[in-house]
Amino acid sequence: MQLRYILCTLLAVWTCGCGGSGKPAGDKPDAGGWVKAPGGIGYNLDRYKGKNPVLLIHTPNTQDGNYQKLLKDWPQVQAEAQKRNLVVIELVGDASGRIWGGETLSRDAARDLYDSYAPAPFSLTGFLIGLDGNVRLRLPGPVDVHKVLQNAN
Repeated sequence: MQLRYILCTLLAVWTCGCGGSGKPAGDKPDAGGWVKAPGGIGYNLDRYKGKNPVLLIHTPNTQDGNYQKLLKDWPQVQAEAQKRNLVVIELVGDASGRIWGGETLSRDAARDLYDSYAPAPFSLTGFLIGLDGNVRLRLPGPVDVHKVLQNAN
């Protein structure tokens, strides 16, 4: 009887494309930042919920003036950001990204985040995601690093 239940559950998960989350593929994020790509590969910000605030930065390219200003200003607040366990995820264009000081995101993961948070395509946009998983700040244009740290909790 238990084997039948397990097989039926696996079949239901496989056929709905939800990956066991109960949410159909292609959904936009809920408050926790859940994302699922149309191709079935998702990047989940829930791994940071309750542990790390996240600064999600989108820049159209690395030559963008606002992005260059952010890089110049970052050392002023880097130590404080580390104390607060702030994770910075950078998206460049619509399909590449990396976690500062960590992994490079797959093309699908970067695209998932881009599609889910819908940044302005031709300018720098920042999103501060709090410990509760909700977007606390949406920062179009220049990202004020001091404002980010004031609100990162």
